[in-house]
Amino acid sequence: MVAPLTAAQVQKNLTLILAEYQVNKTKLLQGSTGPVDPYDLKTPLKDNRILNFQQNSNDVTGDSTLTARSAGDLTRGKTRLNIISALTKGDKVDFFKFNVTEKENLGIAIQTDKDIRTQILNAKGQVIADSEARFGEKYDNFQKAGKQALELDKGQYFIKVTRPTGTLDSVKPNYAIQLATTKYFEKDYTTIEKPAVQQTYGSAYAQSGASMYALLNQVYGGMFDSAYGTYYSKEV
Repeated sequence: MVAPLTAAQVQKNLTLILAEYQVNKTKLLQGSTGPVDPYDLKTPLKDNRILNFQQNSNDVTGDSTLTARSAGDLTRGKTRLNIISALTKGDKVDFFKFNVTEKENLGIAIQTDKDIRTQILNAKGQVIADSEARFGEKYDNFQKAGKQALELDKGQYFIKVTRPTGTLDSVKPNYAIQLATTKYFEKDYTTIEKPAVQQTYGSAYAQSGASMYALLNQVYGGMFDSAYGTYYSKEV
């Protein structure tokens, strides 16, 4: 089992993140031809001023929008939401819910070790964005979210996570999902979910050399400002 990050390691990661943030932001603004989000002009908060919150939740089998776990509220220039979980044996689908506090352009970033299908649903449970290319306009919407360009009205939304079409249930992907409406944030909320099928964290998250802590490290690293580009959404 991979050891958890120490406080010193997390602090070091955050310092590097802030430095990389400034570099990426400068490049982005220099190459921008359109209007610039005013929040992107702000200097990132110092390490000890970014408020980090973590909650643990329990996955359930037979998941639906009715059992969706809350990941928090997305507030412009204030919050970023992180979800870390896995689809284990007997677990076919995960649901999470979040609130958009005003009309915004949603950004989504995903890190996974074995591929997942990710859908965004509105409050009525209707799919508005889908990571699978065969769904045309909904796939286009998902790609927009990968570039923080999916316009959402104020209200409640759901994230649905399943295995890609045609993937066997024996495949057990770990995943981390990050949601934001601006690159600048002051409060970071992370939801770490215990699998529906009871296992130790070591066996549940150490699938194929991956671990919960590796995914957590990716989230701390800021998937929106990473080697993958300004925004990263995994194409299935």
